[in-house]
Amino acid sequence: MIFKDLTDTVELKKIITVDGVEQFAKKVVPFISKGQLPPSTRFTNGKFKSIFIPLNYELHQLGRTCGQYEISGFNYNAKINPSIWPYGLTPRPSFRITWLYRVYNLPTLHCVALQLRVLWASIRWDDLAQKPPISGTNTITTDVDVQTIEILKRKDLPPFGLRSEYFIRKIIVPIDVPIYRTREISTPNRSGLRERRRPESPQNKGPRMDENWIREEELELWEIKQFNDKQIQLARQKAFQEQRQKEIEMKRKLHETG
Repeated sequence: MIFKDLTDTVELKKIITVDGVEQFAKKVVPFISKGQLPPSTRFTNGKFKSIFIPLNYELHQLGRTCGQYEISGFNYNAKINPSIWPYGLTPRPSFRITWLYRVYNLPTLHCVALQLRVLWASIRWDDLAQKPPISGTNTITTDVDVQTIEILKRKDLPPFGLRSEYFIRKIIVPIDVPIYRTREISTPNRSGLRERRRPESPQNKGPRMDENWIREEELELWEIKQFNDKQIQLARQKAFQEQRQKEIEMKRKLHETG
């Protein structure tokens, strides 16, 4: 096969065997789909066991990108410290990867109990028990303005939807404090005259609204819980209205037939 342009997209079809005959698959189902559970990390390739052995789909991505791909779960910006990480420029694994590797290599049930104890001690119970304010909204008051944050939407991040982002609306209302502009220097047209500064004029900024997507780590737990409770309540109201509409429609049909 001769390619006229090396930038052309090449589609590689999957080869399957049907009744002993190899043929191209008509429909190729992608490996990563919505709602699919992530593959189990085994840290082994059949012969060796190491924390640096990635999953198969990550190896495929490395092959397609010629190695120009950062594997998830490793920190590529960590500083070199031979006393802690004696592997040179190799990226350090994250806490999640080290935890999985530790759990995978537990030899006894006593080690499992110790891991559960460590997990129990690592949970921030005070944050879980935190209750929302009386107003029900996240309001931050500073010396300059008052910020109100409200969650509007949520989306799950690929490839497996284990993490989420939230679309927030931030309303910033400045306090009635005059803000002075920086002095502007006026340059005279004739040479020999000194430069003069224009007088300052106070300026009051009005309220503004910002909307953007942020990660779930940047929100409080009670905000996420409050948003989920609101979504559940809206879903129940919608289901109740649909059920009521169906009952009204059935009564109308019975009345027409009777």
